[in-house]
Amino acid sequence: MTAEGARGAALGAGLALAAGLGVAGLGLAGLSVAGPAQADAAASGRALYETHCQSCHQFDGGGVPNFQPSLLDSVLVAAEPRTLAAYVLQGTADLPDTARAYNNVMPSFRHLSDAEVARLLRYVRGDLAGVDDAEPVTPEAVAEARAGLD
Repeated sequence: MTAEGARGAALGAGLALAAGLGVAGLGLAGLSVAGPAQADAAASGRALYETHCQSCHQFDGGGVPNFQPSLLDSVLVAAEPRTLAAYVLQGTADLPDTARAYNNVMPSFRHLSDAEVARLLRYVRGDLAGVDDAEPVTPEAVAEARAGLD
């Protein structure tokens, strides 16, 4: 048997064993597995980040010194969802220079829908910054933040 055939046989045997034991037999009962909808939302949040944020905040959310802040260990990223959403929706262009700690201005993201902002911020908080215990950012929270800006 070739090495490739042996690997295929081992994989097949492993899958058959897992199917035979079931999830409970593997000691994984109660383990929450993200479904397709959650995976799609996470992928969409990442795509939104890559399109709208990554050029300044960088691939890993680490930012650029004296240009754009890191999103990691950020008090604002960990803030209450409506506060974070309002900041992202408004941007920093309207802030006085003394209120901006970085030289670059973040644009407003009001053109994004409430659902898009929520997915984007869930990605930033969860996947980049690891703020898993924070209150989730929902489209409803973003809508409330948006209403407060008008």
